Amino acid sequence: MFKLDNNFLIELGLGALPADEKNKMLAHIYETLEMRVGMKLAEQMTDAQLDEFEAYINRNDEAGALTWLESNFPNYKDVVA
Repeated sequence: MFKLDNNFLIELGLGALPADEKNKMLAHIYETLEMRVGMKLAEQMTDAQLDEFEAYINRNDEAGALTWLESNFPNYKDVVA
């Protein structure tokens, strides 16, 4: 697993970017990963499960969403990895 931080950007050859550009790049990478992982998980959900999970996301209840994933998709970490 990797951390989305300045060291990650350095490994990508982006260490010389100005600080504000680094922050934008890290945010973009995080959002892209979040979307791709979410799409992979959504492919495995029924419509009812997707509605239930989205309810947690819409409430910004990250802890609830994580608990829901752990209960309904115990192998979700395999998708994330």
